[in-house]
Order: sequence, then structure tokens, then C-alpha cells
Amino acid sequence: MYRAVILAFALTGIAHAGEAPVRYHNHKGMIVIMRSSAKPINNILDTPLTPPISFTCQSSSGCVVIANAAIVTMYVVHPTTCAYVDGIEATPSCDIYEDPGLRANIRQMAKVAQGSHTIQTRVSSPEAGGTISEWEFDYEIYDQKEK
Repeated sequence: MYRAVILAFALTGIAHAGEAPVRYHNHKGMIVIMRSSAKPINNILDTPLTPPISFTCQSSSGCVVIANAAIVTMYVVHPTTCAYVDGIEATPSCDIYEDPGLRANIRQMAKVAQGSHTIQTRVSSPEAGGTISEWEFDYEIYDQKEK
């Protein structure tokens, strides 16, 4: 896990919006996917940071997915930041932030079966407006021990 965190920090700033996500795979049952951008996204309502990103769980026992994100918003009313795996909200459930200008940090997880999946981080608001000024996320996918 420490390697994943160090790698995520080492890769910060390398991937930008419009580029393929940075992927690290060490063949020991772990994949790390990372993206970041300082390009503003305006008029937030239900806004994905990227299109869904595909990954494959190789383990016949399934995988654990950890989603981490840091989002800086300005003038977004009651924003929520949430990770979705296969279109389903990861756990714990998403929090609503009361401050319209803040840095939100999330950490969520999901378990998936062997096979192809998608993951995506979205920022939502009950009222259109405001800006995401910068963001970063990393997803860690761990194979569960085979039975």
C-alpha cells in the first residue's frame, strides 16, 4: 500500500485532462489508476471528472477497489464528491459539504467480482453553477486472495 501512495504522489501533475490515465500494475495483484487537472470545470450540476475508466479484476475471488479524490470547488452550492463503480455509489455514502468554496477529500471502497468494470468520480450540486478549479483522484484495485 505504501508503494501505491508514494506512486500516486510521484505521478501527481503528470496526467492532465484529455490524456489517458496513468496506470501502474505490479503483477502482484494491484493496479493504480491516477488522473489530475488544474483546468477549471464550470457550471457544476452532476459533473463527471472523466468518462468512466475501465479496469479488469483478475482474481477469481474478486477485488477491492479504493477510491481517493481531492477536489477544490468555488461557489458550488452543497457539493458532493462521489466515486461510482459500475455506476453504483461506493461506500461509505457521499457527504454533502456545506461550504461553497472548499477542498473536499474522499476515500471510498467497493468490492467487485472477477471481470471487467468501470469507475468514475462525479461532483454534484442541487443547483447549477460554480467551478471545480482543480482535482486529483487515484484508484487502487487489489486482488482478493484466491480461495
